[in-house]
Amino acid sequence: MLGAGTPVGGLGGVLEYNLAPRFALGAGVGASWTDGGSLLGSLQVGALGRFRLALSEGNQVAQAFDLVGGFSTGHFVYPIFPGDGPSWSGQAYWVQPGLEYELVTRGGFRFASGIGAAIVAAMSGTSDAASASSGYVLDDSKLPRLFLTVDLVIGYAL
Repeated sequence: MLGAGTPVGGLGGVLEYNLAPRFALGAGVGASWTDGGSLLGSLQVGALGRFRLALSEGNQVAQAFDLVGGFSTGHFVYPIFPGDGPSWSGQAYWVQPGLEYELVTRGGFRFASGIGAAIVAAMSGTSDAASASSGYVLDDSKLPRLFLTVDLVIGYAL
């Protein structure tokens, strides 16, 4: 899974199992941006669910529009891009609803793309030392709680 604000960070992997033709559950791990701007330094873990609203199956391809949801946790840095003012870092817990288009070939290739929201359910952390010494502290109450998300999934269905 690749994207901005996905349940497994900016880049990660998800194993998903179809419990029924219209319903799947998954879990994954990934990485997100860290204080220094590095992508591969912050572990994100998530659990996901998928409900296929409209399922169309042909001889070679199955397509669906899916309602997706996730819960995830990991290290979170704000602002997302370093140098955009006072910063905050800590642990965040997210709830993530979304809508995806999914395509699966009979050979097993899977493609999905979607949009959604990442909503901060809980967080704990601190403002960085430079922000604290300047007298401006970003505490949890001053941080945004809603972020738009996009994702792209390329995989293989067994």
